[in-house]
Amino acid sequence: MLVRYCPLVASPGSASGVSSGVILALMFLKTLAGTMPAFFALRDGGGGGFDAAAALAGVRQKVNYEGQAAIEFEALADSAEAEKYTFELNQDRIEVRSAVEKLVKDVMAGVRTSKISARFHNGLAESVREICLKMKSETGINEVALSGGVWQNITLLGRTLSLLKNAGFIVYIHHEVPTNDGGLSLGQAVIAATRMRG
Repeated sequence: MLVRYCPLVASPGSASGVSSGVILALMFLKTLAGTMPAFFALRDGGGGGFDAAAALAGVRQKVNYEGQAAIEFEALADSAEAEKYTFELNQDRIEVRSAVEKLVKDVMAGVRTSKISARFHNGLAESVREICLKMKSETGINEVALSGGVWQNITLLGRTLSLLKNAGFIVYIHHEVPTNDGGLSLGQAVIAATRMRG
């Protein structure tokens, strides 16, 4: 089975209680000013992107626990909103410039945060579909496994599942093992046990 990884954006850690999203939001704004590259392919998955979007949308700039800003941003998403921000694909990277520009314009125009949240989720779900379609055309594989902490976001998961299934993909998600670091830890324990047995 072919496995390729396409990171969305990543969250540089912060011990000060300042949301890692604030740091990414500043990076995004520098991108808009032309002082940074227009795409991010850093460590981790997509959680930091949600923190950054939440910070830009004014949801939360300081957090008390990991994922707080992203969780609150997700909770605000308007389920009836159909519009989406466009995340451009640049080879195996998701380019954020146009999506962040539109998000900031919406904030400045006073668009409700619930719509901004939904548009962000809708855009990311669509970009996952586009990546999967691209990979399918290159490999012929129509099976997709959604794994990693970002898939704890039920809004993103639901919208992505719908788009992928409608595009004819067979989609695998976690049912018995956590999709986040708990699943990673279990996998590491299995590998360690196997190696110890020889």
